[in-house]
Amino acid sequence: MGNDKIECQECGRVLSDNQRPCPHCGSNKRNYYEEARVAIGISVSTEIKHRDKTGFLKFESKSRNKTSGRTKRRAQETIAIDRTDPNFTKKFHQVKEITEEGKADFVHAEEETYPAKRRPKKS
Repeated sequence: MGNDKIECQECGRVLSDNQRPCPHCGSNKRNYYEEARVAIGISVSTEIKHRDKTGFLKFESKSRNKTSGRTKRRAQETIAIDRTDPNFTKKFHQVKEITEEGKADFVHAEEETYPAKRRPKKS
C-alpha cells in the first residue's frame, strides 16, 4: 500500500488491512488515508508591445514556457516582430529546450524579413 494508512476510528491506532475488528478496542470503524503527490509547474510568459503616437504597433515580443513537441521536454519560446523599418517587417523566432542539467539547447532559430504591410506616407 505504500504510504497509505488505515486507522481505527475509535482509538486512533494504525491498523493493517486484515485487522478486523481493532485488536485494541474491538471497533470495526476505520479511517482510510491515501497520499497523493502532484507536481505543479509554474509557467511564465511575457508580452511586450510598443506603439507609436498614431497607435501603430512598431515592436512586439512574446516569451513563454512550453513543452517541446519534438522531445516532450520543457522549452522556452521567444517571438519578436520588429516593424520599426517602414519598408520591412522582421520576425525572430527561437526555441530552447531545457536539458536535465538545466541548460538551454537551441533547437530552432529563424529570422524572416518580409515587406511591411503599412507603407510610409508620401509627402
